[in-house]
Amino acid sequence: MTSLADFNPMEGKFIYQSPANDQELEGWLDEVVHDRSSYVAQAGGSTYRAVEMVREEVGAFEKMRSKWMFEVYHITPPGTMEDAVVLHVGHALFDGMGAIQVLDLWLRELADVLSHREDLPCWGEEHVRLPPAMPDRMAIPWTPEPTPSDHFMVQKIVHALQRPPPNVKLPVIKPTAEPTLSGNLVKTFPRGFSEKLRLAARAHGCSILSAVFAANYLTLLHLFPRQSIPKGELFVHIYPAGADLRSQYLSGGPETQKDRRNWQIGLALSGNVIGAYHMERFLGSDRPLDDVWTLGREVQAQVVEQQPYQASAAQWVPAIIGAMLAKYSNDYVPESLEYRSVNVSSLGVLDPNLSKTFGPPNNPVFTISTPIFSAIGPTLTSDGVGVLLAPYTWDGVFSMSWSYAVAYMGTEAEQMRAEREGKVTLRRYVEELTRLIEQLAEAGR
Repeated sequence: MTSLADFNPMEGKFIYQSPANDQELEGWLDEVVHDRSSYVAQAGGSTYRAVEMVREEVGAFEKMRSKWMFEVYHITPPGTMEDAVVLHVGHALFDGMGAIQVLDLWLRELADVLSHREDLPCWGEEHVRLPPAMPDRMAIPWTPEPTPSDHFMVQKIVHALQRPPPNVKLPVIKPTAEPTLSGNLVKTFPRGFSEKLRLAARAHGCSILSAVFAANYLTLLHLFPRQSIPKGELFVHIYPAGADLRSQYLSGGPETQKDRRNWQIGLALSGNVIGAYHMERFLGSDRPLDDVWTLGREVQAQVVEQQPYQASAAQWVPAIIGAMLAKYSNDYVPESLEYRSVNVSSLGVLDPNLSKTFGPPNNPVFTISTPIFSAIGPTLTSDGVGVLLAPYTWDGVFSMSWSYAVAYMGTEAEQMRAEREGKVTLRRYVEELTRLIEQLAEAGR
């Protein structure tokens, strides 16, 4: 996924276009469909490495940003039955789960073509997938009445905006570098691990998300150079933390959303304010697992507390967007490049939104082996975020994907060199967090 760094909300608008004839259709396809099969030879025959080369191409700083919100890169290695596809979608229109859903729908269309299905839809009928404005998709619709200033969620966001910047962060080893590439690290755990982690989290009053959230920031806390620890409260918060509205709150209810024929692909997020507060109490602790469960329960309580307000998100989300725009327009100060936040954005369980096989049930056309999610961000943005962590589970396999700016966080060789100098690196943080997550799952046995 990528975001449009230069997007101006006062000038931007989305335009849905349908080609008027075959010539326009061919021209559009030439712009949004890209064959990168030649990368396989350059990658020494490795399809996975060819996919990485595509991701590096798309995430490079010098790449000319496209006006299209959806592009397809395909890789067909010679002499094999294995193919790879990279979908590049714009975050201004797609959230994470929207990206997963459009992958599923695209693969279904491909399977229909490859299986020579006769009742294919006519060109132009795809307009049913184009969503109306988000407030018009909600079961509880938008109303013109202004949201009261004392509304619970408005107060949550206002309080967050009044706080100083979060201070539990990851050191940046090259803060003055020139931007180059978007990096991605993925840790995939053994089959069955997600169930062990879920049961362990549930036994301690947490979810996988709240446990990973707590473990992530406690790992950063314990890696923070002691001489650089700020005075006062140590905390981190994410706002608005994406809350997927598809499962419960769109018009038609949950049952309607289970039917792929009803999917309308686009941004479908509400917002929470989720944080880990007064983390200084965990400094020097020798009980890391207990600390995670303690903090995880606090995070889980915040999620539960804000859950009842998601149904009416169409009414209050405009107010919190307005509050954020006012803050950023009037007194927003860009954060330091020396330390950067690691945002956690969970995709949850992907299976309801991404099938494993496609085509006729008794004779599938193809099977997915490994879906990988990554975000594009070759620069350090002014909002203080340097790394995005996206945990997700698919087909019983739990994965964690980190997306980051390579020039600032360092290549693997640069990070190894920095570690020999005693510096904290992204690589070391990933190793420490992975180890802690494994311990949490094993402790639940």
